Amino acid sequence: MPEALAGIRILECGDLPAAGYSARLFADFGAEVTKIIPVNHAVADGDYARAAEAFLNFGKRRVIAADGVPGGFDLCFAGALDRAALAALAHAPPAPVLIDVTWFGRSGPYAEFRGSDLVCRALAGLVQPAGPVEGPPLAIADFQAAIVGGLVAFSAALAALLAGAAGETRIVEVNVQEAAIALAELQTADSWMQGVRQPRIGRNRFTPTYPLGIYRAADGWIGVTLVTPVQWAAFCRLLGLDDLANDPALATGAERLAQAARLEACFVPKLAEKPAAYWCAEGRAQRLPIVAVPTLEGLLADPALAARGAIVPIHDADGTYFLGPGSPLRLCATPPRRGGRVSGIEPATLRPGMATTTAAHPAAPLANMTIIDLSMGWAGPLASRMLADLGAEVIKVEACRYPDWWRGVDHRPAVFAERRHEKTGRFNALNRNKRGITLDLTTAEGVALIKRLVAKADVVIENYAADVLPKLGLDYAALRAVNPSLVMLSMCAFGADSDRRDLRAYGSTLEQASGLPTLLPAADASPTMSHIAYGDAIGGLNGASAVLVALRHRAATGEGQWIDLAQVECLLPHLAPWLMGASRGVELPRVATGIPCRRRMACFAALGTMHGLRSVSSITRCGGPAPR
Repeated sequence: MPEALAGIRILECGDLPAAGYSARLFADFGAEVTKIIPVNHAVADGDYARAAEAFLNFGKRRVIAADGVPGGFDLCFAGALDRAALAALAHAPPAPVLIDVTWFGRSGPYAEFRGSDLVCRALAGLVQPAGPVEGPPLAIADFQAAIVGGLVAFSAALAALLAGAAGETRIVEVNVQEAAIALAELQTADSWMQGVRQPRIGRNRFTPTYPLGIYRAADGWIGVTLVTPVQWAAFCRLLGLDDLANDPALATGAERLAQAARLEACFVPKLAEKPAAYWCAEGRAQRLPIVAVPTLEGLLADPALAARGAIVPIHDADGTYFLGPGSPLRLCATPPRRGGRVSGIEPATLRPGMATTTAAHPAAPLANMTIIDLSMGWAGPLASRMLADLGAEVIKVEACRYPDWWRGVDHRPAVFAERRHEKTGRFNALNRNKRGITLDLTTAEGVALIKRLVAKADVVIENYAADVLPKLGLDYAALRAVNPSLVMLSMCAFGADSDRRDLRAYGSTLEQASGLPTLLPAADASPTMSHIAYGDAIGGLNGASAVLVALRHRAATGEGQWIDLAQVECLLPHLAPWLMGASRGVELPRVATGIPCRRRMACFAALGTMHGLRSVSSITRCGGPAPR
């Protein structure tokens, strides 16, 4: 099948994992990626390092270059180079666009600090909320900020290619810590609006939703997320707890959270009476977000993930065979490669070539694009907001009877009287730079009007359940009939062709179903969630990247296409080293408590908070600032 980024030449310098993942994504779609290896390159040592290096480098060409960097590339990723090396690249540019990926950027209070994945997450406010109330918080040891920073760098690079040449080398800065802050927007916005800091309230508890956590079934673990009063009532009746179902004082998540200990004493023992499959089936029948939490081995053996290319074969340069995450950006006309091989390291016999980027760039990379946003919540609106921030005109469509639920789910009269639906911090944060209209898509008039909009648009983004738009006559086939060059992003939780396509899911459901919480086991082996809705923000970042890949392909060929993005698959790269270790029967360390003491002090002494993300000076407890 055609490859969306074939013909693009990418150069990668440096060893920052975020830059490596960005370049790897280019290779997934057919770009020729050359990674410069320093002469004194150390061979990866240890199971974790070998797995991570294989994941970041399959599909690339690796060469040793002792005498400078050649030119003729379309784009160069510089991964945490020191200032002298970066200046050398800018002085003798190997490509028209240089993506400068660093832990903390080139300016600001952290610019001269050494960085790590965990420190970036801590300073983005992502570590403080997870874990028990007493003692230090819990955090996965590595690789989380690397994937987030890599996705942002990948999107930035694609936007730069779409924008065209600037007449001089353009340097685009990507800051891994700032990229990670995208995962904190929900609680940051709520905290700012409420004027209070949000404390850590316990393992698998996140304000303001409850229940949102992982509980023991008879034969394993299940994830449960209940948001609306209807969901809570149905859950209680499923467990035979009618008195709780009918209690008006338990209508909202915040009200239930205040009584969490009492409520868990009622429902946790009942969940432990029956196997996970029973609860998942009953939850599915009643449209409740209940999923089994898989093990790493279960993910690797899942035939549905293999069929979709979410789990792929990866061959290391020495012949070692792994199974690991493939690209989650499932473009249907130009799909990514399914696995690959890590090349050996060659001498620097680089082929000459000319960069292909020639068009003059507009004021903003997507200034001439129009996007119809049919999404709601976090994932879809984040994807469309990223594109809006890059200059696209985004038109958000809601229905008066079915507004974006991030405006709130409290339907009591006082909420409408005070117009709180227009004052929700999280909704406003995710929908900046957009226009907004209301249309009732259940009517013939509404369908006709949306088709008129789509006929003049470039992209449609939607995150409905898989069966909604086909029932309305607004699936990709119908919309392509009015706009043959349309790019459409569908963000079904488990994929449009999955056997779980109709399962109701929130961002927390996706984290539970991805197996990520197993990387944070408690003393009783119970999995621990890292985030209130990890899957939402990660899905949004991947969705924006997928759209940009499709737009690049359309710019070259005129062809639109459908993107079937399964949001749960977007979380699998965050487990990459551990999955790849498990595929060889090796269990890798999972929690951050195994890192050296000095690093651990830095991470936890410098925790960011959700309210202002402030905490700078305490990093010096690890020995003070040091140049990278």
